[in-house]
Amino acid sequence: MTIASVQTLESLISISANGDNFYALVSTLQSLYAFLRDNSSPRCEDDYLRLMAHLLENYLDASKQLFLRQHLGEMIARQIQDEGAARYFKQRFAHAEILDLLKHHRNLTGKWLVLTSVDYDRQKFKVKQV
Repeated sequence: MTIASVQTLESLISISANGDNFYALVSTLQSLYAFLRDNSSPRCEDDYLRLMAHLLENYLDASKQLFLRQHLGEMIARQIQDEGAARYFKQRFAHAEILDLLKHHRNLTGKWLVLTSVDYDRQKFKVKQV
């Protein structure tokens, strides 16, 4: 990635996260994911996870956030062989920050959460694991 494209990417991320513009945020997330499919970049991965967490925290209501926490906790716990450790992490993840959940999910499963079925007018979306 060239210096100019890194600066452009950083500007987009800043605008998306700070301006809280749903269209810009979703567009940037989709662009980052498209980049990540073909390139490995720890910085880009971190930016993607931070923006995804920002979107989930700001555009999901409390009940959907709780469901997401439980679902991610279950998926993470399935990756842990020790039952005691799995129970511990499920309990811990029930109250963890969404960004921390996304990082643990990515590290333990190797999968991404991506946006699907985006409705820009109603600012709604679905998330799936790939």
